[in-house]
Amino acid sequence: MSRIDGHEVNYYPDYIIEDKNGNRCIIEIKPYNQTVKPRDIDSMWLKKAWIKNVDKWKAAKSYAESKGMKFLIVTEKFFNNI
Repeated sequence: MSRIDGHEVNYYPDYIIEDKNGNRCIIEIKPYNQTVKPRDIDSMWLKKAWIKNVDKWKAAKSYAESKGMKFLIVTEKFFNNI
């Protein structure tokens, strides 16, 4: 349920991966600036995107855990450390 408009929304993860042992993980890819709580001076768009993302991530994490999966958010900072 979206806190922005009160509607049910569908969520489609970017990836679901499975390792050779059958462990699965839901992967969400986002720009880093959309994964940190906005400041008061940030745009309204960024503030709304934050709320939508947090709602999606909570639901995705809950779903993943109910299926014995993990949920992971990946940003460009992940790739900078490879």
